[in-house]
Amino acid sequence: VSAAHKQGRNCRVVAFSTEQGVMEADVIKADAGGLQRLLDFLSHSFGGGTDVFGALKFAMKTLDSEIMAAADLLMISDGEIPDPPVSEEIMESLDCLKLRQVVEVHGILVGKRESKPLSRLCTKIHNFLVGHDTLAAIGGAY
Repeated sequence: VSAAHKQGRNCRVVAFSTEQGVMEADVIKADAGGLQRLLDFLSHSFGGGTDVFGALKFAMKTLDSEIMAAADLLMISDGEIPDPPVSEEIMESLDCLKLRQVVEVHGILVGKRESKPLSRLCTKIHNFLVGHDTLAAIGGAY
């Protein structure tokens, strides 16, 4: 949110489990109200799996709107997605979007060192919690 704000761009947060299971927080601004909306949104349960096709279809449609035309995508995943992650048609559309609008697709991979399907979708992958010691975080073994 703060990076988008510094660059004069909007930030929109969307969660997916299926194509029909879309939850969105609309545009989040870098102010107290925006932070509260983001925290409220993140406090929801997001169970139900991951539908990469539905997520990308929705995101690409959103990027075609005027308000999000200068946006990048950020995908957060545990990396457990199908291989290939989307159809060849969606992959070609995503590649065209990357070139035409200079869209970058960043991935945050939670808890794994790599996910080849996620790497196919993303411009750059950022690992989160790799090497994290769960037992140390909760105070040792019981």
